[in-house]
Amino acid sequence: MISKQCFAILPQIREVDEFLQSEVGWRNKIFEVHPEVVFAGWKDGILTHGKRTGTGQCERELLIARGFGAISQGTNPRYAGGRPSSSTQSGLEPK
Repeated sequence: MISKQCFAILPQIREVDEFLQSEVGWRNKIFEVHPEVVFAGWKDGILTHGKRTGTGQCERELLIARGFGAISQGTNPRYAGGRPSSSTQSGLEPK
């Protein structure tokens, strides 16, 4: 038996697996890593807030935005009218 979370990402796992099967040169460049380890690496240290809190989610979203650009607010239910909801505002600002 697998978890609901695992079942939900099976299409993405399959997509990466198929890509790596067909693109041999990428096999030593793509690694599976726990997301919290990646966030800590991007911050050069331990994150300040828990991942399940609004502030913690904002902290992680800012790290993603620094590396990849703004997060699409159209797909995030925590945004209303193009701005984070009050539960996600933390005073954290992008560098």
